[in-house]
Amino acid sequence: MRRALAVAGLLAACREPSDPEPLASTSLTGTTAAATTGAATDDTAAPREPAPLVDNTQWQSVEAADDPIPDHRPADVQCGIAGAFVEHGAFEIDTSFCNYLARTQPALVEVRAGDRIAVSAHHDTLASVEAGQAHFALLLGSVVVWQQFVPIPGSPGIVDATPYQDEVLVDFDAPVGTPVGLHLHNHGYNTWTLLEVEVRPAS
Repeated sequence: MRRALAVAGLLAACREPSDPEPLASTSLTGTTAAATTGAATDDTAAPREPAPLVDNTQWQSVEAADDPIPDHRPADVQCGIAGAFVEHGAFEIDTSFCNYLARTQPALVEVRAGDRIAVSAHHDTLASVEAGQAHFALLLGSVVVWQQFVPIPGSPGIVDATPYQDEVLVDFDAPVGTPVGLHLHNHGYNTWTLLEVEVRPAS
């Protein structure tokens, strides 16, 4: 009996202690947090690439009841095909024939919080008999994501032609099909051009 107990004690002494339980992390980010919480991940999904948000051939007129910036809208809007048209892929607005512009189209791609929207646009020389202000804006849903306010002096003052190459950070999600709005009101007879709008995914 004593011999059996001695052998049992010897075997217990030779057994290696089990590994301790790993400590839980106090800071979980990215894929670590997803794996810990059991969230599904798709390692085969292709990375999102920069893509156009709009197609300049698809801008549609907005009725007064649906105008997202109604306070800027004049009682009588005159903006026919001579005032807003596509030229070499760009969307041009000639305020000689367009006293106010409100257009919309559905977003071609999704936008996620953290993405950037790149806007490429320009205006030619701005002039007006009476002093006023131009307002050129891009909306995503009901949110103005990019805009320019340009004071226009009365005659004989002018504002030189100006290009815009801007990027704006978006802090909300917008699915494919979200209305994208384009707005312009302007004093005088001037020309504005929207070249392109691109979504640049967060890296």
